[in-house]
Amino acid sequence: MIEQVEHPACGPIKLVNHPVKYSRVEPKIRSPPPMLGEHTYEVLSEVLGLGESDIEALKKEKTVA
Repeated sequence: MIEQVEHPACGPIKLVNHPVKYSRVEPKIRSPPPMLGEHTYEVLSEVLGLGESDIEALKKEKTVA
C-alpha cells in the first residue's frame, strides 16, 4: 500500500497508495503532492472567479500563499 514517488523539490517520498483494489483497473498515484501555494492562482481565479487584483491583495495580506 505504500508507494515511493519522486517529488521535484523534496526528492523521493513515500505515499499511501489507493487502499481498494479492483479486478479490471489498478488505481495508482498519478503525481506527487503540490507545494504550498502551487495551485493558488488557478483555484482562486478559475474556481472562485477572483480577479488578478483580488488575488494579489490576498497574497499581500498573507491570506493565501
